[in-house]
Amino acid sequence: NVDARAYTSAASCLEALVDRLDRLGFDPAVDGSEEGETAVIAFAHCPFRELAEAHPELVCALHRGMVEGFVEQTGEATVDDFHTLGHREPCQVTISSR
Repeated sequence: NVDARAYTSAASCLEALVDRLDRLGFDPAVDGSEEGETAVIAFAHCPFRELAEAHPELVCALHRGMVEGFVEQTGEATVDDFHTLGHREPCQVTISSR
């Protein structure tokens, strides 16, 4: 179990978030440097895809809240954008260092 408060840098926050998403089955892929200011994490697989397709407003909002809460808890990064299934480039989040 990863405690987000144990991470003290944006790079560590990104690493922890990717690790958490991987353990949950989202198969995250990072575009951007861990040492850069911004990174995009794409969710190559959604373990809730079938449910998300039926109820995207609910499932994607829960996923967004989970990601935002985890990132906020670290205090070292922010969620700039979250693309739901309804977006042209679905299932990805952009985070940046503070």
